[in-house]
Amino acid sequence: MNDLKIFLDIVATPIGNINEITFHAIESLKNSDIVVCENILRTKKIFYKYNLLTNKKFFRCNASTEELAFKAVEKYLKTFKKKEAINICLTSNAGYPLISDPGWYFLRKLKEKFNISTTVSNGPCSINHALLLSGFNINSFFFFGFLPKKTSELNKKIQIIKDLPTLIVFFLSKHRLKKELTNLLSFFEKKEASLAFELSKVNEKVINGKISELLNKISDDVKGEIVLTINNN
Repeated sequence: MNDLKIFLDIVATPIGNINEITFHAIESLKNSDIVVCENILRTKKIFYKYNLLTNKKFFRCNASTEELAFKAVEKYLKTFKKKEAINICLTSNAGYPLISDPGWYFLRKLKEKFNISTTVSNGPCSINHALLLSGFNINSFFFFGFLPKKTSELNKKIQIIKDLPTLIVFFLSKHRLKKELTNLLSFFEKKEASLAFELSKVNEKVINGKISELLNKISDDVKGEIVLTINNN
């Protein structure tokens, strides 16, 4: 175990409106030595806006580069003196990292190799945002995340949850939106649903109805975070 004192902050970033970031998150980013993020250019917009870009080292950590990101950070950490305190911020493109977003592998490896203290700077969350906009009774919910691309895998997983008596929350891809809604239609044909997108932006929109009705109402240019909530009660 390395003697470095590492403080890791899992930081929630805006899901749409850049002004929704919290003071706590800004303070954490300001005090960071290392920023591990899904997209460096996108993350730097926050640093530019709030004048935080001083003496920071950025590392890209997306779905295909998590292993490389850890190795690069591990190598960089060797340039620090032993027992020196180092602040690392882990972010994603929007909302919280780790939740249907990169970061899990990086965090696990960091904990294996170093003695770290972990905390969270809370902030925007598209799951909560969409649930609150849905108009449904939110006593409980099940978060599914993104749908598998393979039909066989999708069918297998939906079969497991299709009878859960609760709200079910999905992340949908803007590139496969109509196809994914069509796939879900056969499992939840009679259920009420809420589709929310462009969350926290000027053009934020929520469409309620059965999935067949949602398919008729949406356009082909839906943008931003897309969250589908199905009332399966």
